[in-house]
Amino acid sequence: MKEEYKVVRNLIDAPLTNFLYEYFLLKRRVSNTFSEHPILSKYSAYVNNNEGDTQVKNAFSLYGDPAFEVLMCLAIDVMKEETQEDLIPTYSYARIYNHGDELKPHIDRRHCEYSTTVNLYSDIDWPIYMNETPINLASGDMCIYKGNEVVHYRLPFEGNVCAQVFLHYVSLSKFNNRDREKYLWEGRPHAGLPKIYAWEAQDKT
Repeated sequence: MKEEYKVVRNLIDAPLTNFLYEYFLLKRRVSNTFSEHPILSKYSAYVNNNEGDTQVKNAFSLYGDPAFEVLMCLAIDVMKEETQEDLIPTYSYARIYNHGDELKPHIDRRHCEYSTTVNLYSDIDWPIYMNETPINLASGDMCIYKGNEVVHYRLPFEGNVCAQVFLHYVSLSKFNNRDREKYLWEGRPHAGLPKIYAWEAQDKT
């Protein structure tokens, strides 16, 4: 991909976008119920793939959730066409932002060579900035960007709820077969598993 970022409109249609948004809200409710239960709370991170968000402290987030991992796999043909790269999926991540949440300027780690943020829902327009350029996305739109090159961020959110899904990939052109095993699913045995499997896989290499 010659561009540092590009927008793809209507990656997913309205019915699927609405389904994923409502699913995401229900996952948050289930996670909250687990956290309030004296026995179930210690299993919440594993059942809900919710291990805390280090970038946006108060946001509910999901790493490697099966529904969003399926979306990551379904989107790979579009990603290959738009980037003109032979990509493999690494992991998905999803976040529900609340009023006042802010995403500080940053670049992503190596497993996010080619990334996309997909807008599921926002009650107001809230741009993501790519190298200081604001990008507005409607529900179902996505913005592809070079995650470990492009500085991206969001200013404090003035709305009440915004749900985004991040899909991450790397290009096979830079890696040998051993590296492929480390990067495919971020080292997890397969898609849909929580991050502890990725950590364990990385510790073995």
